[in-house]
Amino acid sequence: MFDASLMIQTWAGGGRIRLPRSLIPPINSRGNNGWWDLHNVSVSPDMIRATYRLNGLNKPRVMIDRRTGRITVQGLSNYGFRGTCDLIGNGPHRF
Repeated sequence: MFDASLMIQTWAGGGRIRLPRSLIPPINSRGNNGWWDLHNVSVSPDMIRATYRLNGLNKPRVMIDRRTGRITVQGLSNYGFRGTCDLIGNGPHRF
């Protein structure tokens, strides 16, 4: 077990994710200054869902429960992350 944090930004039609070093495998698509573009971003009142391309084989899914703030990142085999989101700013949702 280890402590890590990641950052997600979303906007109309897209978003990006900044991964902790512990979630970046040696073979990766390099991202952009530590950020990976989010694809297939879906934002509903209760959930945010997206994917990103970590490398040619691994395209993890990101799921955020906006009511509880729980985030899950799941990719191939044992690649994954679970945590709790904190909102930067204020609003009616936890995230």
